[in-house]
Amino acid sequence: MKGVCELLIFKRYEGPCGIPIFYQQTPDIIRSSSIALAVFTGSADDLSVGKPGIYHWFEHVPFQGTKKFPDGYRATKGPVANVGGRNGAATNCFYTNYWATLPTRHLSIGFDIVVDLIAQPLLTDEAINAERTIIKQEIRSRMSNLGGNLGYLLPSILWGEHPLGHPIPGSIESLDSMTPELLRKARQRGYDRSRMVFFISTALPHDEVLDILHDRFETLPLNGLSERRMGASFGPLPWNQGERTEIETEFSSSIVQKLFWLPPVRNKMDIVRLKLFCSIFTQGNTGSPLYRVIRETSQLAYNASKTTFFSQDGGYWGFTVTTSRNHIETVEEKLQTILQDPRIRSKEWFEGIKVAHECSLDMQVVNPEENVQEALYMTTAIGQPVTVEEEVEMISQISHQEVLELIDAIDFKDARTVIASGK
Repeated sequence: MKGVCELLIFKRYEGPCGIPIFYQQTPDIIRSSSIALAVFTGSADDLSVGKPGIYHWFEHVPFQGTKKFPDGYRATKGPVANVGGRNGAATNCFYTNYWATLPTRHLSIGFDIVVDLIAQPLLTDEAINAERTIIKQEIRSRMSNLGGNLGYLLPSILWGEHPLGHPIPGSIESLDSMTPELLRKARQRGYDRSRMVFFISTALPHDEVLDILHDRFETLPLNGLSERRMGASFGPLPWNQGERTEIETEFSSSIVQKLFWLPPVRNKMDIVRLKLFCSIFTQGNTGSPLYRVIRETSQLAYNASKTTFFSQDGGYWGFTVTTSRNHIETVEEKLQTILQDPRIRSKEWFEGIKVAHECSLDMQVVNPEENVQEALYMTTAIGQPVTVEEEVEMISQISHQEVLELIDAIDFKDARTVIASGK
């Protein structure tokens, strides 16, 4: 494992304009490269400048045209697609991420477009109004299926008036209230070099990457904002333990969620411990303790999974089960019996899970796009990626007794229960 893993470490460099660069060098045989430029301003910042959904807008409207690429989508997407690549943007609570994956020999195209989407979007009235319609369609699309519907509503259900307590894309009503002038003001108050981090996975030498980026980064906005190089803290997340929320839907299926409080994530070990702990219930997929109580012995559901959200302000872990309306109560009862499965307290089961995690790390393939997104994910949480060697070492340090104590602390009476009832 050693040689390949050493090669795939993300190394941090001080990039042009003070922007950190996390660089991963891939083997020469990998002919594709992936890049991402993250701005650590996200939906949790919405209420500081306007209404919910305002920063999600910048995932969309720059693609309508930039200074270098003014001709709409054909200019901001076409050049990458024409060489077999893909590019886009994504928003969550803590950042908006602009990314591209394309053949290494055409990487300069990706650099040009990704940087200009952030540096010089035109943000014309016409472009803003056009994307308003598109975002409304995105919201309707999310609401058109059960999982998307509940995912859209869940932040409001769990966190209410907290900055994280609203849907990332906002609402139809909030979108209608946003003027082009407000959007342009929001960009000035949220976008700055001081809030950016660049990620790249490529076979190109790092000094060549730095040279390529130098002139391009000079165009990035400089608005004098406070520095952020990871997801910001917005204050402790509220958690009304034991609270139950039921919503009625028009879908044919129902969803049962049992969610348990997580304290704020502070370091790499917190994340690795959470991953290992959740695997106690879910390792083995349909052969897991979770599937055994929900599907194998009772045929209550086709699909069951773990769900997690973590941040500097807290979060949750828990179970999500898709079932039918008449099985909701039985699913809730059966979920509690998972604690009676002897495997979850078995040392042999625990040691087997540790081996499975180490093997999954050993089996990693070189995928620049996945590697970049995972590096961004970890940097958002703790300020830096986690290497394979670090994760293997931390897994080895987690004791069986430590996990038993976490299991013993579970009390289903304290869970937040969220039910989306279908017909």
